Amino acid sequence: HSLLLLIATSHKFPKPERVRNLRNITHHTQLQTTTTKPTQHKDMASEGLQYPTKHDVLCGRGGKINEHPGNVRFRAIVEEYKEQYNLASNKNNKANISRDVVGQIFDCGGRFLKKDAMTGRWFEEDLDHALKKTSQALREGAPKIRARAVREGKLTAPASKKSKKSSTSTLSRNTYQRQTSAMIL
Repeated sequence: HSLLLLIATSHKFPKPERVRNLRNITHHTQLQTTTTKPTQHKDMASEGLQYPTKHDVLCGRGGKINEHPGNVRFRAIVEEYKEQYNLASNKNNKANISRDVVGQIFDCGGRFLKKDAMTGRWFEEDLDHALKKTSQALREGAPKIRARAVREGKLTAPASKKSKKSSTSTLSRNTYQRQTSAMIL
């Protein structure tokens, strides 16, 4: 009950030690009414971080961000879940997988940070941004993952492109999803 109060009264994430499984706090994104964006902090540079920790995931592009220890760990965790995510039968299963990945980052004290170009300081992204970044990372290489699953017999091939144009394409997609779901279970 105190966790709910903490979430409802703060725009920050709950402490990592209190959040072991993000599936239990799916209501967090609904309660969070303010979105913390780096550009909102131009006058509050002292609240940002000068240096991220080795556990933080840095949002952005470039070699230095790519090589940051938190980002290296994030990519390794994502790699562990990619096949499961891309063969998941529905959006709820995919969302749960994304939450699991984000939860692992939080569990070790990591945060998702973005650098404010004006101040040069780092600010924590909200949970929605963390989940979007994670889902995008999990989708990278999806066609190859699905093709490999078909070759390995973990998945049956979806209908050909010609049949997708017909009204049977919905039926084919539903069959594909059921078969994928059965494999995961």
